[in-house]
Amino acid sequence: MGISIRGVAAATAAALIMAPSAAWAGTIAHADMAADMFDPATGLTVAATNGDVTNIGVDYGKKVMTTTVSFTDLDVSGVNAVDLTVLIRTKTKKFFALNASADAAGNTLRYAKFVGKKHTSKKCARATLAVDTDANTMVITMPSSCLDSSKKIKMSAVSSSTDGSVTAEGSPIIALDDVFTDGSAEFDGVSAVIVRG
Repeated sequence: MGISIRGVAAATAAALIMAPSAAWAGTIAHADMAADMFDPATGLTVAATNGDVTNIGVDYGKKVMTTTVSFTDLDVSGVNAVDLTVLIRTKTKKFFALNASADAAGNTLRYAKFVGKKHTSKKCARATLAVDTDANTMVITMPSSCLDSSKKIKMSAVSSSTDGSVTAEGSPIIALDDVFTDGSAEFDGVSAVIVRG
């Protein structure tokens, strides 16, 4: 399926400005309301549960950052597909994008680094994605160096899913979940500041 990293980055970059806020040291856990997926075309809540995030946990250490995301359902069989896009902002003009995709063909993890609007890197050596459809989880592990070992970061995340359904025009019908906002049709949910442990 694959949501455009550039598209989501543009939609959320402004929300990720490092304004003063509460800070979490190293490890955070955020519970997201279940049943809050929405149709981006209408902004209305939909009944989809596949790809509906219920929790995100982040462990940001000196050497590694691990992001664990739990879903109500994580079905990637047949025509089902789930994407997770995570944006990470530093105090500088740099921000980083991760896109985890899972479908019947397999799992893919993409990485991008931006400085302002300029795309500067597509590689993060040793970044991994583990998808567990029994536990309904995705786990992304990456070296902290892929975030330039930034001392403080903020994060936003959006999941999306498709089940093969299409509109009358033939476009895929997508359900979205803004992980840090409950029931919102805008990509504006942002974590508090996470301080590297």
